Amino acid sequence: MKARRSALAGAVLALTLVLGACGGGDGSGGNGSSAAPVSTDDDITLTLAWWGNEERAAHYKEAIDVFEAEHPNITVQSQFQAWGDYWPARNTEAAGGSLPDVFQMDLAYLRQYANNGQLLALDSQIGTNLDVSGFEENLLSSGNVDGKQVAIPTSTNTLALIYSPDLVDELGVELVGEDYTWDDYFEFLAEAGAATEAGGLDGWGSEDM
Repeated sequence: MKARRSALAGAVLALTLVLGACGGGDGSGGNGSSAAPVSTDDDITLTLAWWGNEERAAHYKEAIDVFEAEHPNITVQSQFQAWGDYWPARNTEAAGGSLPDVFQMDLAYLRQYANNGQLLALDSQIGTNLDVSGFEENLLSSGNVDGKQVAIPTSTNTLALIYSPDLVDELGVELVGEDYTWDDYFEFLAEAGAATEAGGLDGWGSEDM
């Protein structure tokens, strides 16, 4: 089973845009180790899990259909849950050593799973079964833990800060300038939060992600 995952997880990652590949925690295919390759002509079944809704599931299933058409000897068994149900299911599987072969990962949990030896190091697959030539290095590095590539990013977000000019004026605080630093921003949040409380308003300086 470990060999099967080592040889093929990278290919599924590339074609179905999932984030993490499961290995064992016993040193025979988990984080930082490699397993013996297997023949890609064998009949193989892989499990794939992700979180999301029916719309995301439809896109994943389209990708799976393309992958299975190109690799008729490989069957992908898929499942998905809502975010709130996804991690309890993965944690239960992790405790029992039965994580999916490939599954979507969140950065908040990446190091935890990697340090527990539950993610397969993908370095040997890059350039072989896994084409990462289209990734910017700083994006690809988000899936690197302690020098080992254990996940492949599927996307990145552009974050924005939105504020209410009327509320800032009402609070009587000075908004940070265009060249603000994190220290400037945190100082502004403290001042805005204090002014909000002093004014008897219900709120905080900012949402904390």
